[in-house]
Amino acid sequence: MQLEQKLVGLPEICAAFGVSEAWVRRHHRRLSREKGMPEKCSMGWVWPRKRFEDWIDGAYGRAAIEEAEEPAARVPTMIANQNQRLRARYARAGA
Repeated sequence: MQLEQKLVGLPEICAAFGVSEAWVRRHHRRLSREKGMPEKCSMGWVWPRKRFEDWIDGAYGRAAIEEAEEPAARVPTMIANQNQRLRARYARAGA
């Protein structure tokens, strides 16, 4: 077995979970600490394949990634709510 077969890289992880590389870079430490995701290797953005597969098949895996995601669908609603509060706040101030 060759070394690249023993390691899983960032692009493969992103494709498997449907998240961006930037998302994994931002959240990998928290996922390791809170959800048991294996630590990345010191060689770069690669993980031991066996440990990563065991994590996916275990108690967390895909559910941990989905739970940590920031749903894009919530963002427009949050912005609309903020805009509504700002309009209400400053409408009163100018009256």
